[in-house]
Amino acid sequence: MRLHSMTPPEIDEIWSGIWAEAQRAHARVHDAESTLKKYEKWGMDKPRHHEAVEKAAAIYREAVRVAQSKEAPFKAEWDRRGGWSRYRVVPGGHYHRFRGCSSIRWSTVVLWTPEHS
Repeated sequence: MRLHSMTPPEIDEIWSGIWAEAQRAHARVHDAESTLKKYEKWGMDKPRHHEAVEKAAAIYREAVRVAQSKEAPFKAEWDRRGGWSRYRVVPGGHYHRFRGCSSIRWSTVVLWTPEHS
């Protein structure tokens, strides 16, 4: 794949899939770690599936690492070009250039629209 000869929408179309993969893995790690913290916080004895949750967290941490390594060439190309415009759509159909808008909450579903890069 020759990222240097691709357009930003072409790059972001591929990158968005890898990014989504990384986000799913991050969410799974967060869920597993939250479950483990709840066991500790509530002083619960380790339930029989505790080891399974720990193993799942480790598997998803590895999935995050793999996805991040897949993203590396895309990030390098982004940096080489000095970035480009990106737009994300939120429920209601309006677009944002960046996630830092004050109207976006942590729970807001934000979809990357690579075709508008």
